[in-house]
Amino acid sequence: MKAQLPAVVLLALVALLVAVLFLTTLKTDSWRLPIVASGLWVVIALLGGVIYPSVVQALVVNPNQKDREAIYIERNIVATRAALGIDGVIEQEVSFGALTAGDVSDDITPLQDVRLLNPGSLVDRFRNDQGLKSGLTIRDLDIDRYEVDGRQQQVVIAARELDLGTIANKGWQGQHLISTHGCGLVRAPANRVETNGRPDYDEVGLNRPELYFSEGLSGYAIVGTSVREDACPSQENPGAYTGNGGVALNSIFRRMAFALNFLDYNLFGSSAVDDTSRILWIRNVRERVEAVAPFISFDADPYPVEVEGSVMWVIDGYTTSSRYPYAQNADTRQLPANSGLAYDFNYVRNSVKAVVNAYDGSMAFYIVDPADPIIRAWASAFPDLFASMEQMPAGLRDHLRYPEDLFRIQTDAYSKYRLNADAFFDRKGAWSVAQGPSSIPRTAVATSTAADGESASAAPADFAEEASSARFVPYYSMFQAPGQAEPSFQMLRPFVPFSTDDDRKELQAFMLASSDPTTYGRLTAYTVSTAGVDGPATVAATIESDSRISAQITLLDDGGSQVLYGDLQLVPIAGGLLYLRPLYVKSDASAQASYRFILASYNGNAAFGSTIQEALEKLFPGFRTDVGDVVGVAAAPTDPGAPTDPQTPSTDTPAELLAKAQDLFEQADEALPDFARYDELNKQARKLVEEAVEALGG
Repeated sequence: MKAQLPAVVLLALVALLVAVLFLTTLKTDSWRLPIVASGLWVVIALLGGVIYPSVVQALVVNPNQKDREAIYIERNIVATRAALGIDGVIEQEVSFGALTAGDVSDDITPLQDVRLLNPGSLVDRFRNDQGLKSGLTIRDLDIDRYEVDGRQQQVVIAARELDLGTIANKGWQGQHLISTHGCGLVRAPANRVETNGRPDYDEVGLNRPELYFSEGLSGYAIVGTSVREDACPSQENPGAYTGNGGVALNSIFRRMAFALNFLDYNLFGSSAVDDTSRILWIRNVRERVEAVAPFISFDADPYPVEVEGSVMWVIDGYTTSSRYPYAQNADTRQLPANSGLAYDFNYVRNSVKAVVNAYDGSMAFYIVDPADPIIRAWASAFPDLFASMEQMPAGLRDHLRYPEDLFRIQTDAYSKYRLNADAFFDRKGAWSVAQGPSSIPRTAVATSTAADGESASAAPADFAEEASSARFVPYYSMFQAPGQAEPSFQMLRPFVPFSTDDDRKELQAFMLASSDPTTYGRLTAYTVSTAGVDGPATVAATIESDSRISAQITLLDDGGSQVLYGDLQLVPIAGGLLYLRPLYVKSDASAQASYRFILASYNGNAAFGSTIQEALEKLFPGFRTDVGDVVGVAAAPTDPGAPTDPQTPSTDTPAELLAKAQDLFEQADEALPDFARYDELNKQARKLVEEAVEALGG
């Protein structure tokens, strides 16, 4: 400011003078003055633009840096808070006391919202159990909330998308006229499992379950042809496509144009395509909204929502800038590689929610942050493109989620920029995002890539930085914060005290981002006043160092199976704090994970159990309350296989018998190390194989 800026102004004036002198050569034909002026510009650039500012920094600023730079640090803090949307964070103090069995029994509501299903670990399980048929797949699981059993609960929800790689008919008609869409949504309450460790699945009721537009679709499809489309398994009489999606192929010129565009003669020559047919393309929902609004950055994780019997894909849209005065650049190193925010910026707003109808591809762009000047400018340029939040259907508004990528950036910035200028310089009272516990046992870390590794946050020059260890990944949950009357859908990320070598691991605070319609976007930081509360990294180490737990993990993580951890969850309850974490076993043969145990930690002690009740009974002797996290009775192993009367021959075909046997073999693998159950399931499977062989004539 004091040295370099005046030099830049002087250089600009000299540059104008040089330009004028070069123009005079058109009349004078003399090059002496322009060359001398150019040399003067180079000298000033070196002296005023490089040497003088460096001398001022070294001799004037550095000996008194804290005082000299205080006003500029203050400007940087104010600007960064405003630019990254963290100037309105509410801070509240919270303390945690001791817990007894009676305290926990009297306040089990927080336990009923503990998430047993982790989306990242169970994609293969959902795909196998709920894919229904070849040509359909589940690519992604998302966390949302729906009313289940009379109360709002968090669920894991998935769309059955079209998978052209596994369809039976690989011909042109099969790929473009017959296999044209995915089929419906399946969900499972995230807070419970069946007794066999599998999710408690529930089909989402839809008027038209066909998903012609989805997250992973590519290529084109033609509907309204003389060839019958594949029906969804849930449909008896699906009927013809009735939407207005795509373009009508009602003229020879249109068909010829699309044939040339895709270099595909069949579009022009097929007799199955007529004037009532429509072509659907750009069916990937993210690519679709990017084609319409390329000036907005879109999130990499669209999620499906059921609204009045239809499926809507919701994609978060961001407006950004790198030109907010005095603001610090956002640290994007903690973002996934495919994030919509993986570039340089120092201003960001989640200003738009883009919505794509999965049946007809129609789009709507709702402005959720009308205070953002960038989106106001775009809305004035394209007034017919954007709608206000008041125009969004209430059923859709109830399912909006605060975006995870934005929350990662905001929590990282807030950990330092919550300070005033004096404290900021010395990092006095600064936080760090808590160290992230590994998703696999530490015995396997050496041979595994860091799946949830994140780099340390960036800091301005001359300021200390954290160690480059993995940081806690935020998670969605129905969460009841201290002082809140009832749980609501929120996202959480914890903090520990700042340290350059990661030796501080006690819980300092945690931040919540609200996705509740009445308080959407509210950021609240809860500062922990109780000393010595263990942070996530310490709790994870405590759990793994428990001899009973480590012995169980050693048994499970061997012999054709692998142990995976779910999210380590903070559970404020009855004035105290519990940590709970699900454990899964993944079969190497089937590549599918199933829930096996819940791990619990309190006050430096750890325990595990098949249910939350069983785990807490070990931590709090006398606790006898059923939380309801393991429900129902899973189908007996004999149901999918052998008949109840061994003398009664089965009516199943050999193929059906072998399919049931395969399922039993997979259940047997997952049952390890329960060798008795493993042996029982294998015997039943072998009987089915023998019956199938006999039916095939030996």
